Amino acid sequence: MREVVIPAKIGGQIDAPSSKSEAQRAIILAALSKGESWVFNSGDSEDVLSVITLAKNLGATVENYGDKLTIAGNLSFNTTEFFCGESGLATRVFSCLATLTDQSICITGKGSLLKRSTKCLEEALSAMNISFRSQNGNLPIWIEGKWNGGSIRLNGSETSQILSGLLIACPLAEGDTTIVVDNLNSKSYVELTIQMIHHFGGNIEHHNLEQFFIRGNQHYIPTSITIEGDWSGAAFLMVAAALAGEIKITNLNVFSKQPDKNILTVLMQSGAILSVNDSCVEIKRNRNHPFFFDATHCPDLIPPVVALAAHCEGESIIRGASRLINKESNRALALVQEFQKMGIKILWDDDVLVVYGGSPTGAICHSHNDHRIAMACAVAGLKAKGETFIEDADVVKKSFPKFFSVLRSLMR
Repeated sequence: MREVVIPAKIGGQIDAPSSKSEAQRAIILAALSKGESWVFNSGDSEDVLSVITLAKNLGATVENYGDKLTIAGNLSFNTTEFFCGESGLATRVFSCLATLTDQSICITGKGSLLKRSTKCLEEALSAMNISFRSQNGNLPIWIEGKWNGGSIRLNGSETSQILSGLLIACPLAEGDTTIVVDNLNSKSYVELTIQMIHHFGGNIEHHNLEQFFIRGNQHYIPTSITIEGDWSGAAFLMVAAALAGEIKITNLNVFSKQPDKNILTVLMQSGAILSVNDSCVEIKRNRNHPFFFDATHCPDLIPPVVALAAHCEGESIIRGASRLINKESNRALALVQEFQKMGIKILWDDDVLVVYGGSPTGAICHSHNDHRIAMACAVAGLKAKGETFIEDADVVKKSFPKFFSVLRSLMR
C-alpha cells in the first residue's frame, strides 16, 4: 500500500493509541494466571493480535468483547510451535517461557523477524544449560530443557527483552533464580515489566536493576487492568504538531514507566510549546532549534526525533544509534537512506547520528518493512516541499494501525 502526505497544517484533539508494550505484557501475564482476567483498551495492533494467539497456545481462553479482553489462564503448552508474527518482544518472552516445560518448543515468526539475530537469546539460554538451535542464527529456533532455578548472568546492552522474559518466566520455575545483568539498556522497559508482574501478584526483588532475586513456585493472580496510551505512537503525532501546527493528545499517563515519554524532553529542547497535565499533552509549533538527545534507553524514539531534527536548521546530535541495527530493519541505515531522498544529510558513526536539518523536499520513500520508518517519513512530509509518498505504508499495522487515518483527520 502506498500513502501520500501533502504538506499541511495540523490541528485538533486525538486519543493516543493503546500501548502495545503494556498490552502484550498484560495478555501474557493473564494467560499465566489461573483464573479469569480482564484487559481493557488492548488495541488492535498486529503485535497484540499475535500475543493473543500465543496466549491461546499456552492454554488460555481469550474472548474479545470490543474494548475488553476476557482471558481465562491455564498454563499448559497446547502446541510445540509458537508463531510470534513480527513481535520481537513475543519471541524473547516466549523463548523464556519455553524453559518451563520439558517439551521441545519451536519459536518462529514472519517478515523482518526472520532476519533478526537470535545470538543474544542463544547466549542467555545456553548459559542456563537449555538446548538451543537456530536457523543459521535466525528464526526458527528450537528450545529444549527445563529451568528449575539457579544463577544467570546476562548482557543487557543490545536488548532488555530477554531479561523481561526471564522475569516473567522464572517466578513459575520450581526453584529460586538469581540474575545478574551487565550493561542494561532500556531500563524503563524492565521497570514496566516488573510493575506488570507485581500487578498480577508476582514478586521480583532487585538491586538497582543489576541484581535480581526471584523466588520460585509463585503463582500469578488474575486481575483487571486498563492499558495506558502509547507514548511511542503518540511521539509521532507530537512531532507532527511541533512541525506543522498544534494538537491535544489525551489518554497519556505522564507518570508512566514507558521510556518514550522522553519525547517531551526533545520537544522542549527543540523549542516546541508544551502544556502537560496528568492525562493529556498539548503541543504547539514554534521555531525549531537543533538539539542533542541521548536515546540509548529509548531507541524507538529515534525515528520521530530524526523527523523533527530534519526541520531544525543546523546540526542535531542523537545518541543510541547502535540500538537500531537489529530492529524491524537496520533503522539507522534506513533513516540515512530515506531522509537523503528528502534532501537531508545524516551522518551515522557507530552510536551517533548527526542530522543536518533544513528544508526537506517531498520524495518517494520506502518503509523498509518498518512501521517506525514509515511514520517518520510521513511526519517529515507534513512540512516538506512537495508531496511525500510512502511505499509499503501498511506496515504501520504492527503498532499503530490507524496512523494514516488519524494523521489525515488532523490535517487542516
